[in-house]
Amino acid sequence: MSQKGVMMKIFNFKEFKSLDLKEPEFLVDQLIYEQTISIVVAKPKVGKSIFCRNLSCALAKGEEFMGYKTKKSKVLYIPFEENLYNVRKQFRTFMGDTETDNLFIADQTEFISFESLEGAITSYSVDVVFLDTMIRALDIKDINLSLIHI
Repeated sequence: MSQKGVMMKIFNFKEFKSLDLKEPEFLVDQLIYEQTISIVVAKPKVGKSIFCRNLSCALAKGEEFMGYKTKKSKVLYIPFEENLYNVRKQFRTFMGDTETDNLFIADQTEFISFESLEGAITSYSVDVVFLDTMIRALDIKDINLSLIHI
């Protein structure tokens, strides 16, 4: 079904029921699946970035994360709010002596275009992307402006 001006595929329920869909594989067992968008949300300064960096390392190594199995994945971590020295220090702590070609860290302090992000994902064959933080990544000045009002 297609409507003029609508730029996404929208199905009526009859079409939706009959779609031949493959169950996605997990990245973090029973929590995060391939080809999905997950967002970590919490109050400021409670450890979201540390949580995501630790998860990035677990995915890059294919090791358990908080008791959950992970699928070894290529990870791109894009920090927008912290200096690279501190980011590197934490990643060194979480990675220990592990050497890996599965973890990529970008030097990015301004918003990123979708074209640039898509290029990085394709060039490095990345499976998972962490935008820390998404608000800064998308250059949203006012959180209220990002909400859709109907």
